[in-house]
Amino acid sequence: AQFSKGQKWSFGMGSFAVWFVNSAFNLWVFAFYFSAVKLSVNYIMLAFILWTAWNAFNDPLIGYFSDRTHTRFGRRKPYILVGTIPILILEIILWLPPLDSQIVKFIYLLIMLICYDTFYTMIALPADSLFPNYKIFDISG
Repeated sequence: AQFSKGQKWSFGMGSFAVWFVNSAFNLWVFAFYFSAVKLSVNYIMLAFILWTAWNAFNDPLIGYFSDRTHTRFGRRKPYILVGTIPILILEIILWLPPLDSQIVKFIYLLIMLICYDTFYTMIALPADSLFPNYKIFDISG
């Protein structure tokens, strides 16, 4: 398939937007929960370890389902649509944690990390799979 410059630009900007949100998240979440929320670094690291374990399970699972989904909207778009609003909400409430005990803050952070990662994967993985799904060029000679 041939793509116009506008289509290529749109795809690139979509990937940039997803990357930008995730980069901001990764850059600030640790510093915020350590400095502003005053969550113990041990709890933060435990949350990050559990988040990483979840990520190792979550990414292949969403990829599996995305590859096998067949709707009138295609395989990828339903995941992008379903994941967009929740991740926007999570991007806001992540920065509004309860200021209760350490364990409450830890549980809140862990839930936010797992939910964020789930919805981020629902957007990023299918979005990054949209463009390669098309035959971009013929390599047969």
